[in-house]
Amino acid sequence: LNPTVGFSWLDTQLRGRESGAPLAALRVRPVMGGLEYRVGEGRVTAAASIVAGYAFNSLSPDTTQAGAGRAIAVSNSFAWRPGGSVWFDVSPRISLNLFGGYLLTRPELTFASDLSVVTRRVTAHTVIVSAGVAYWIM
Repeated sequence: LNPTVGFSWLDTQLRGRESGAPLAALRVRPVMGGLEYRVGEGRVTAAASIVAGYAFNSLSPDTTQAGAGRAIAVSNSFAWRPGGSVWFDVSPRISLNLFGGYLLTRPELTFASDLSVVTRRVTAHTVIVSAGVAYWIM
């Protein structure tokens, strides 16, 4: 087991249930740490990891549309992410990487209408898939 970090940042649009109109843009920026287990020898290495930490969240309400139930604020939240990756060494200095994971977080959103202001937890889980190339300088 090795220590690892995770920065599974995401941006998404919140939409109304009935109208499908955009309510706000939600930005989730988790900073996480955890453990990773690696297996493999030679050119291919696989790893499974789990990280957890604090998500710094922000909200940009859509001010072009009015109506009831508009999202106006979001709280920061706890986030965690199980994931797995595969590294393939193309040469001694160049590697390819594939990663897949699932980020789980439930921030509190505040919604406002003419009659009330309501705060409730929402599910902001997402699937993460990425690919990359690394050049090793040392």
